[in-house]
Amino acid sequence: MVDVVIRPARPGDAAAIGELWAALVAHHHALDPALPQAAPDGPARYARAIGDHLRSSTTQIIVAERDGQVVGYILGVIADMVSSFFAHEATGFIADLYVSPECRRQGVGRALVAAMAEWFAGCGLRQFEWHAAAQNGEAQAFWRALGGAPVLVRMRAVWPPEER
Repeated sequence: MVDVVIRPARPGDAAAIGELWAALVAHHHALDPALPQAAPDGPARYARAIGDHLRSSTTQIIVAERDGQVVGYILGVIADMVSSFFAHEATGFIADLYVSPECRRQGVGRALVAAMAEWFAGCGLRQFEWHAAAQNGEAQAFWRALGGAPVLVRMRAVWPPEER
């Protein structure tokens, strides 16, 4: 792994995390134009929301820092993923994971996921979930390598159907 420090996020990391979020959104939109783009003020709004997340007992943000710069982050929440009509238990949900391209394939993403999995376990959770964009084969391979397996497939239709 590149020389990085994995640590809980601090309020001073918010702007950098907002920029990484924008890069994540741009990456997904480039893979699939059906996925939304960031609003012009999206990164700043996301950065402001980081403060609320940092004060929440049900949310954890962990960053990867190299040479004083945040080069990756993961945001996880404790979630109730199914309706109360079902027997279930609380689940961890990874809302975001992003590593700067220059730090990929060096163990940074794995280290972030491991740190989040430890936080989830410390909260008494036995499992966690995430979404991976359908067109993001690299992310799907990453998650499979960590033991991930599909549970549900989210689908979309445009209505009315376009003429062919």
